[in-house]
Formats: sequence, structure tokens, C-alpha cells
Amino acid sequence: MRRRSTKIEHVKRINRAVKLLKRFRLAQDAIGVLRKEHGISRPQAYRYVREAGKLGKPLRVPEENETVVVKLPMTICKKVRRLMRSGKGSISGIVADSLKVYLKRHGL
Repeated sequence: MRRRSTKIEHVKRINRAVKLLKRFRLAQDAIGVLRKEHGISRPQAYRYVREAGKLGKPLRVPEENETVVVKLPMTICKKVRRLMRSGKGSISGIVADSLKVYLKRHGL
């Protein structure tokens, strides 16, 4: 069984399909190129082309993530987990947003 594509791979394949749809008159031609380039099945290539056709323009490719391990005081961990459980985002998202605010405040 093949592994699922990452979010970044997914966006890049959709963007490639957008370009191919502009280049070829027939969606079948774009499907064939995607299959060859990415080694994917016909149904999967069709889904990328269909999604690209709906969008009509390329998507922004998300930035890759890197795992970082930090030690935090228990009180902060509890508050972050409480935020996560209330539907305010993932732990990674909450921490990343907080760090973005901190870095911006310090001119970085």
C-alpha cells in the first residue's frame, strides 16, 4: 500500500495540474503527465486535475515544519492543553502563533 502524500506534496501536485490544464486542451493529457511524473494512479491524478480545474490558480505552498522539543512549566502546558481541548487549535499551532507574536515584538 502506498503512503499518503504530505500536505506540501498535495499542494505541489495541484499546482502542477493547474499548469498542465493551461498547457493542454484535454484534461486526459494532464492526467497522463501527472501519472508519469508522480507515479500515481489514474483516479488520483484525476482528483488532482479536478481540484485544479475548480481552483483555476495555484495554491500557496505551505512552509515545511520542523520538530523542536522544549521544556515548559506545567502551568503553561496545562493552559495550552486547555486551549487545544476547547477547539482553539493544535498544541503546535498555539505555540507557533505565540512565538510569531513574540518574535514580531522583538523585530524578528
